[in-house]
Amino acid sequence: MKIDLYKVWEYIYNTITFEMLIKFVILYFFIVWFALLLWVIRDISNRTSSILLQVLSILIVLLFTPLWIFIYLIIRPGKTLFEKYYEDIEDNLELFQQIIDEKNQQSELETHCFSCQEAISPDFIFCPKCKTNLKMQCSRCNKMIQSNWDICPYCWTEKNINDLLESHRKYRLNVNKEVKKILGKPSE
Repeated sequence: MKIDLYKVWEYIYNTITFEMLIKFVILYFFIVWFALLLWVIRDISNRTSSILLQVLSILIVLLFTPLWIFIYLIIRPGKTLFEKYYEDIEDNLELFQQIIDEKNQQSELETHCFSCQEAISPDFIFCPKCKTNLKMQCSRCNKMIQSNWDICPYCWTEKNINDLLESHRKYRLNVNKEVKKILGKPSE
């Protein structure tokens, strides 16, 4: 079955009247108006919790022509409630990060001796007040650890009193060598 396009076009041209075209345009206008109304209802409910602004926005589009959608676009809030919520979360996260950074800086600057609770610098090896050995060298990995720890956090080696004494002796020897280098005396 072959369709003749010329005959189809001729049939459409003869059956469509001006009145029918006007009805179609009016129907299309109301469909667009209804779609805009649904979009405004959904959009305004996502943008504000104010009932007054929601009702005003819906009435603008409902009572006036869809051309008033431009007025709605001007008066509606710029951000949705979700955007405002996430923006507030970001601001609070930045504030919390600043607080955490300040606390970390304070904790780095202020350490206390575990024996006498004197404020000391975190790089001190001995407490200047009570002369407690604050740090020692691990016998296995040779990293400096706090002497009040039971194990090395780097290599998981348990320490004993001999390790503490050996670390103290090695540190004293290194200090003596450095002092002799500074004073110009030959080391033994």
